[in-house]
Amino acid sequence: MGNRKIAIIGAGPAGCLLARLLHLAGTEVTVFEGEAHPNFRSQGGTLDLHTATGLAALKEAKLFDEFLKHARYDGQYMAIVDKDLEYHLVRNAEGRYNKIEERPEIDRSSLREILSQSLPEGTIKWGHHLKRVEGRTLVFEHTTIDGFDLIVGADGAWSKVRKEIDPTLVPEYAGIALHELEVTNAENRAPELYKLVNRGSIFASTNGNRTSIQQMGDGSLNVYCGYVMDDPEWVKPEKCGFNPHDLKETTQALLNTRYKDWDPRLKQALELADGRCNTRSLYQLPVGSKWAHKSGLTLIGDAAHLMTPYAGEGVNQALDDAMRLAKAINGAADKDDETLDKAIKEFEEDMFARVGPIQELTWGLLQDWMFTPGAPKTVMAKSAPLIAGHSDEEELEYDVAQGSPAEAGKTGSEMPSMFVLALTFAAGISGLLFGYDTGVVSATLVSIGTSLSNRELTSMDKSIITSSTSLFALIISPFSSVLADRLGRKHVILYADILFIAGALLQAWSSTVPIMVAGRCIIGAGVGAASFVVPLYISEVAPAAHRGRLVTLNIMFITLGQVIAYIVGWAFSTYGSQATGWRWMVGLGALPAIVQGGMIAFMPETPRWLVMVGRSATAKEVIRRVNSDALQHNADAVIKEIELEAREEYEAQRIRDHRSSSRWKWLGGWETLFSEGRNRRALAIACLLQGLQQLSGFNSLMYFSATISTVVGFQSPT
Repeated sequence: MGNRKIAIIGAGPAGCLLARLLHLAGTEVTVFEGEAHPNFRSQGGTLDLHTATGLAALKEAKLFDEFLKHARYDGQYMAIVDKDLEYHLVRNAEGRYNKIEERPEIDRSSLREILSQSLPEGTIKWGHHLKRVEGRTLVFEHTTIDGFDLIVGADGAWSKVRKEIDPTLVPEYAGIALHELEVTNAENRAPELYKLVNRGSIFASTNGNRTSIQQMGDGSLNVYCGYVMDDPEWVKPEKCGFNPHDLKETTQALLNTRYKDWDPRLKQALELADGRCNTRSLYQLPVGSKWAHKSGLTLIGDAAHLMTPYAGEGVNQALDDAMRLAKAINGAADKDDETLDKAIKEFEEDMFARVGPIQELTWGLLQDWMFTPGAPKTVMAKSAPLIAGHSDEEELEYDVAQGSPAEAGKTGSEMPSMFVLALTFAAGISGLLFGYDTGVVSATLVSIGTSLSNRELTSMDKSIITSSTSLFALIISPFSSVLADRLGRKHVILYADILFIAGALLQAWSSTVPIMVAGRCIIGAGVGAASFVVPLYISEVAPAAHRGRLVTLNIMFITLGQVIAYIVGWAFSTYGSQATGWRWMVGLGALPAIVQGGMIAFMPETPRWLVMVGRSATAKEVIRRVNSDALQHNADAVIKEIELEAREEYEAQRIRDHRSSSRWKWLGGWETLFSEGRNRRALAIACLLQGLQQLSGFNSLMYFSATISTVVGFQSPT
């Protein structure tokens, strides 16, 4: 059943994105828009597109790179103040919540331009004002069109498609009047206000009044003045006492009444307004709104779940709707009409469940900010964690729908399960191998004698034999992170085992110093790979409540390996053959690697890596295996947390790539270690800690303790 015809009503962000995704899949689609052209009316202020919804949808539509051309990286500053300009919360532009590296802003008009221009010419039929929908027939002011397999209503608050689906589902007045104003050329005309906004946003609230001032890409300031008005017909001049469409009358009326006692710096947003003056009332669909599925029709965006702007969810949810609906339509592209209809119904049911909590959140924030006495002070204790730490939609969704990440990761038992202990033991053997190697070389150096040449080992021979391991560990360790992401944590551990086995056997077989050094180099490569990956593996697999203790076990295994090495060295030096005892010492290093390889092969990969490669279902099973029975139901929540973190990292990398010069782009994230001050400081501290540890002489003492004992005159130096 190919060659389906899809009609989309409304060329807003959701409608255009849906059309783009359908076009990429080869589906015939037409967008009908009542406006005469894209810039027919003001598109409002700026948007913060969120990782799990808005940005994910743009990436799906292959428009993320185009988005980056219009995005602003300096628009992330946000302040919440009261009418006296007392600050109650400040979020700086650098590092939101110290968790997300960057989250660029974009003007609404720029987003609409990106989306509409991504469609082939003629896809959008401008100037088609829809009067009504009759079944699958579209009745416009000047024509009637039919023959569509599906009509999608992306036509906003007063959707004509929604009216055909369910005439009883109509928006309700939210009790808020809103004026949209503009201060043009703000840096020169309003320098004090411009500095106050700090290239981001400032939100000022008092009892029943809220004003937001946002920096726009063209240097202007977009101003929203909202306040409580019980009468939905307040916009009539005889009701409000002024002409709300006249800039001078509007600003003067507000300054003389609602903003009379506000801080002079905030009042400048009204006094210096010289651009547009748009007025409207805020409406919303009832929380939890649903409709009975009607074949051939569906809704997305505001047409489906109109909300007030107080949670910042509207556009992001709309883009998410479009992405999910496109997948449903494209998935049924070659199927019969019944299959398509079933896919649309499933999409609607998923949307009801997904957006319901967001509607509740938005309604709650509306009550808090506009109808709670004493705002913002009385609201901050309740809302500050949500605003400061979860201003992005994907995190809001997670908190509302799933509960906090910390709770999702906890285990109800006091001790980790046997399975968790087994996988920790299996991974921790790498620490034992490292410790064994550092300990056994001490006895080996004094036991080799003339086995590798016709003379005793020189100080240079011993230095090269010991340092070659550290050198190759240093060389290999930076590549371990890349391999761990590409191949998986478990596979890197297995490859390290192969290196340990090969290095140990080569040392045992060696007949010359160079061959011995080669074996030591191979061991070093294994140490470098395992030292990075094993703590990562344990931390990503272990339940959150036990993670710290289990990662520490790896360090205990290192010490255990050293103890075992000293015992083995003493035993073979005392009771073994002088010619072959040292070969057994180094050769036995292969045994733990063989055991580890056999165990790790049956252990799971980490949930985080599985999510990164698109295997979320498998990751969920791993989480269920490592958590207690009481937390089995939280697997979905943990998966969602991991998915969000992975998307944030991907987004941050794309942004770094976009901002980096082509000369240094090949360095990827390594460039930022040196180019950003905070990273340089962290790198310097880490290097100093490791360097000072080495300079303390501990490793030298480990490697040469038997040699030192021999020099001192001990009869049994091992």
